[in-house]
Amino acid sequence: MANEDKKMMTYYIPNLGPAPRWCGFLDSLTEELEEGETTTVYDDYKFVTVEELHDLGLSHLIGTNLLRAYMHGYFIDIRLYRKAKSIIEPYSVNRYKEKKIKDKIAQQRPNRVQVEVIIHLYNFGKLYIECS
Repeated sequence: MANEDKKMMTYYIPNLGPAPRWCGFLDSLTEELEEGETTTVYDDYKFVTVEELHDLGLSHLIGTNLLRAYMHGYFIDIRLYRKAKSIIEPYSVNRYKEKKIKDKIAQQRPNRVQVEVIIHLYNFGKLYIECS
């Protein structure tokens, strides 16, 4: 391609088709990567800090096999986290629904006709006429 710009970067996307002949090694690399199925160890875990553990009332689990220490916090099984969260905040779903409803109403509120403004203008006009 002829253009007066910096070097154009090319990218290989395996889903779009096979690699060009001049870079056939990319096909072998992508095949090797597809064969090796890697599973993330922490898929079913949630990261929580020490403060969150205290808030959830699970600080007594520190040092057990239910928590895995990682950097400045712990990984906890997501099912245990959800149970503890539901015990601490049993009405959080209801609060979430109420908040969504209030947001929806607040969003629709500017579209309404402002009756009070019209009434005030009418009353002001009536007073102005009476004073004249």
